[in-house]
Amino acid sequence: MCQEDGANLELVYGPGLTGIINIGSSCYISATLQMLLQIPDIVQAYGIECEKHFLNVAILDSHYDFNCQTAKVFSSLLSGEFSQKDSDCNGIKPVQFRKIASRGNAEFSSTRQQDVDEYIRLLFDRIDEFMKKPKPVDAVRFKLEQRLEDKATNRVRYSYTEEVVLSLNVPEKSVSEQPVKTSETETPIRPTVSFAECLSATFGKQHIDDFRSPITDEVKGAIEQYSIATFPDYLIIQLKVSINLFLKKIFFSRTTNFFSPHRNSPWQRTTV
Repeated sequence: MCQEDGANLELVYGPGLTGIINIGSSCYISATLQMLLQIPDIVQAYGIECEKHFLNVAILDSHYDFNCQTAKVFSSLLSGEFSQKDSDCNGIKPVQFRKIASRGNAEFSSTRQQDVDEYIRLLFDRIDEFMKKPKPVDAVRFKLEQRLEDKATNRVRYSYTEEVVLSLNVPEKSVSEQPVKTSETETPIRPTVSFAECLSATFGKQHIDDFRSPITDEVKGAIEQYSIATFPDYLIIQLKVSINLFLKKIFFSRTTNFFSPHRNSPWQRTTV
């Protein structure tokens, strides 16, 4: 396995380092499960305490039980049994988990590639539905505040929505710049967008010119601004890019540590 620049990556094995085998347009499932493996509350509920799910359900029923299938996947990823050097049985195939997690959802029951953000939300809805106590999804739950100022009356309305994923906008102006190189032999320099630019694009003031005042019925616009009202223990971030951008699949490995202002515990974001 190598990165885009040709550098070889060292293979690792052991508990928590188990791969997920593609079962047909299932990259979004693998990415989601590996990400959830970094959240201790999820690991505790379905990995460390997996046996309680198996013991509470009859053997024949466990094949169709969401909690059992989820616990089976997480316990397998954590055990290291399917991640051993020189083994012919490395990696797992979450075939039954895929069926049970998407049961009743026509789109995710298909074999088409899906959106990771939508799949994460689907899984969290399933966990909230079938896991009564504790509530592991609470570790990533937070509230967004919307401030809307009516320019016709200068009145302000605040509204709140509960979220599990923070969607950040990637500024199109920055990423649309063409790569440049100083000579014909040098590698093109890619334009970059800083995390701060994404935050500014998402939480900065947005002017809505065609907003009609519900009080005066005048079209004088409004100013909209979002902020985080409550902060989660672990923040899942989605980067939203313009559909006009050309995306290319690349392979790289980088780990960045974040720190929770509430628990002073490190968050680890791993991109693979």
